[in-house]
Amino acid sequence: MFNPKTVVTSVALAALIMSVATAAQAAESAQAPAAYSNAAVANPNFDLSTGAAIIDHDAKAIISGTATVPIGNSFGAQLDGSEALGEGLNRGGLAGHIFYRDPSKYLLGATAMWSRVGSDDITRVGPEAEGYWGDFTARLAGGWQSDDDDDTGYINTRLSYYVTDNIVVAAGAGAFSNNRSAGLDAEWQPDAVPFSVFAAAGDTNESDGYGILGVRLPLGSQGVTLKDRQRRYDPPNIVESFTTGESGSIQKQSKSVPPPI
Repeated sequence: MFNPKTVVTSVALAALIMSVATAAQAAESAQAPAAYSNAAVANPNFDLSTGAAIIDHDAKAIISGTATVPIGNSFGAQLDGSEALGEGLNRGGLAGHIFYRDPSKYLLGATAMWSRVGSDDITRVGPEAEGYWGDFTARLAGGWQSDDDDDTGYINTRLSYYVTDNIVVAAGAGAFSNNRSAGLDAEWQPDAVPFSVFAAAGDTNESDGYGILGVRLPLGSQGVTLKDRQRRYDPPNIVESFTTGESGSIQKQSKSVPPPI
């Protein structure tokens, strides 16, 4: 029988093993990123982020990270992780990406994700794609979602515009079952510091919205522009966007849980 959680765990473990195996190379690469080429992943790299969020009126502290490695020249793998702790339901999970990328044109890949929102276990398995046209990046992802009490398809879209090579603004939308969501976000990488600042806000038809403000520290891709970091190093962290609500996260406890008497 098909078990989405097994797929997620296998992909995540494979990505983690490759990430650990190349950690030393990533540390060396952090000092001087390789010259740009058409490699799917320019260097092994890590990405750590932390922020404060309000999700459906609940105050949260969010910690997220990615680890990305090349597989030959044309392919890459990435492990995502995120945890949101604080008021209300805890939210977090793991995901894995396997992808083919030409950083001057597009990315095509497959993803698998496990996430927990309160007592709900949610798994997603499906393809992802990105297209690069000058200062614009378009992203489309979709597939199958399994919840404790609901199996359905899902779809996410996102359009990003680079105001400069170090400032990006984006709009995204997501849907699964009867849930709909939309959001805006922005990220700025100042020239004088080794991190970027990001913010996101949005709403869903099943909640009272979300907002997040945080900082992101890249390891292994220092000295490159934000645009090149996002096209030549690490794809988006799909767990972080899912659990904060941008990708149509399940904002409320499962409807199968009876209300208190």
